Amino acid sequence: MPRSRFLPDLMWPYDMATGRNLVVDKADDPEAWQRHADSNDPIVTQWDDGQHDGPEPGKSFSVPWGTYYGPGEATARLRVAEDRRSASGQFTRPVAFMCMRSQRLVWPRHDEYVPAGAMEAADTSTTSMTEEGLCGTGSFDAVLFALGLRVPDVVHVADRKRGGRRAVWFYGLSGVADRSWAVVVFRDDRTRVKVYQSGPRRLWNEVEAAHEWWVGQGRPGFPRFGLTVDQDGEHPWLDEPNNLVRVTSHGSR
Repeated sequence: MPRSRFLPDLMWPYDMATGRNLVVDKADDPEAWQRHADSNDPIVTQWDDGQHDGPEPGKSFSVPWGTYYGPGEATARLRVAEDRRSASGQFTRPVAFMCMRSQRLVWPRHDEYVPAGAMEAADTSTTSMTEEGLCGTGSFDAVLFALGLRVPDVVHVADRKRGGRRAVWFYGLSGVADRSWAVVVFRDDRTRVKVYQSGPRRLWNEVEAAHEWWVGQGRPGFPRFGLTVDQDGEHPWLDEPNNLVRVTSHGSR
């Protein structure tokens, strides 16, 4: 029996190519609705507890949203526009949620990015950024969320602190050929710490520029950020919808 017999007119199919959920309304685009209904892709049929009855103007619904940069996800409260072609609203609070298997990040193998001898051959520099400034005070710190908005296609992981020393690694996810990486090594006894990076992207340069932007904006927390979803995709913004959060340009050699 085809599942299209049980699907609502408004649904959120998961796009396997982009890793994002799309908004598909049968009333606006019946062909796209049928195409997704007949596909094997996962489909979300309800984001909240069922209180709303479709994309009527002014209706609101909540969605979890995040990036691969780190565990800094948040819930966005979106309101459907008058033309029913978009929904927009502010993030409300940080949240942790379990992704579907198809949405989960396949973590990079460290040795595929940093093989033997890579540290010695990497470009080096120093930074005065502090460990807390980069990592925040926990998984739900707004700095992690903000950096994820500004630095696309990057995942980061912080090692456990040992002997007053902690390394924070960054791995590029721009494509199968992207083996860009960077690491900053924090030490309690140093005010300037060493950075190593290699690959076509200068990942540390991107992260550092994104952090400077966040500080320059007054270190905004989750409620100052927002999200607009339309037929062209998902567009995060700061303070108001026309102030889009622009991604930091890919640093290069």
